[in-house]
Amino acid sequence: MNVKLFVATKAFINYKGKILILRESTKYSDGTNSGKYDVVGGRVEPGQKFDESLLREIKEETGLSVKLGRPFYVGDQRLGVSSGKSSGHFLNVLRSQTKSN
Repeated sequence: MNVKLFVATKAFINYKGKILILRESTKYSDGTNSGKYDVVGGRVEPGQKFDESLLREIKEETGLSVKLGRPFYVGDQRLGVSSGKSSGHFLNVLRSQTKSN
């Protein structure tokens, strides 16, 4: 089994009590949620801090400039491990109270 480890950050962008949800493009070859809905975020690049990575992902995916809140959840997610297929193991750091400028 070929297990890959990914570190990812995600943001709950809260605007007037609504959370921004995006649909991942089916054209993104490196994606793990192709065609599915998720909150904004992505993988941390080598040498990049979590905050920098999350701000970069938010800007890339939405064009928004935001102010980050404190993390409210840190956990891991294993994709495809039980099936024996190539899988990903993600560490997710979720941020709350993110508001657009």
